[in-house]
Amino acid sequence: MTKISVIVPVYNVEKYLCRCIDSILAQDYSNLEIILVNDGSTDQSGIICDEYARRFKKIKVIHKENGGNYSARNTGLNVATGDYVGFIDSDDYICNDMFSYLFKLMSEYDADVVSASYRVTTMENFDFKHNFKEKIDVVRGMDILPFYLKQDKIHSINDYSVCSKLYRKQVFERIRFESGELFEDVLINFNILSTINVYVKTSKVVYAYYQSSESVTRSKLSQRHLSAIDCVKKMMAINKDLSNKELTLLLNRKLSMTYFSLLAKYVRYGTDNISLVSFLCVELRKSIKNILFSNVPLFVKILSLFLCVSPRFVRGMFIGVKYFLCFKSST
Repeated sequence: MTKISVIVPVYNVEKYLCRCIDSILAQDYSNLEIILVNDGSTDQSGIICDEYARRFKKIKVIHKENGGNYSARNTGLNVATGDYVGFIDSDDYICNDMFSYLFKLMSEYDADVVSASYRVTTMENFDFKHNFKEKIDVVRGMDILPFYLKQDKIHSINDYSVCSKLYRKQVFERIRFESGELFEDVLINFNILSTINVYVKTSKVVYAYYQSSESVTRSKLSQRHLSAIDCVKKMMAINKDLSNKELTLLLNRKLSMTYFSLLAKYVRYGTDNISLVSFLCVELRKSIKNILFSNVPLFVKILSLFLCVSPRFVRGMFIGVKYFLCFKSST
């Protein structure tokens, strides 16, 4: 049976780690190599990893100094011996047929990458049986990257994560995760998909992306979030060599939507660096036509126009409505 390497970066997740590992051990695909990369945890996560490795031969543990998620994944890739590779985040969990299902599609369509769907959940035990109707897209050649970029949050779908996917190991021969704590998934997938022949996307939900009340991101807009812009510009640089006109239009829209999304983060959570807001506002004004003449929802187009005029006004309106609703619900 073909071996699949499953790489799990681990950092201070003692509360959820057993659930994650148990869901991988419960897979009905038996030939798995489970690589737990303890990325300098300061809680009991490293001890938990070692205990599982002692009990199960298919588990390999690597302890390293903290270097971030990208570093842990690269470390796992360097020692993986499987013909195929998957990634699981250590506070998430998967259904018991995830890898058998992905491998079946990989074999059936001779694919290089197969991507399933996930659900964001606060449930400790997500019921994977309640899936939407299965829809399978088989995408080839020059159509792959445009298809990938069309899977975004604005259209209620998101295919950017490396989790819930299965990759041929050979696609990582010259590609690794780049330094940075944000948006590395988007970029590495773009890099990989620019080199492959067949990509399969299925709507079947196999992955539970767990968010506790403590883990939901509510951070203020800061300098580090500008790495999202750098990510898009790197994809644009790759596309210059590909000379794909459809992709050029989609990347221009994505860059404009990145300015929009970062301003929306400011509206919701504020910032300690108001100059960032001014910069993003100027850039959105320059590229607003990429949003207005695209197929994004009407409310996004309207909101983007308001953000071009006055992000501070939009934030004030948001705070006012928020407090009104809170007051109303308390009376």
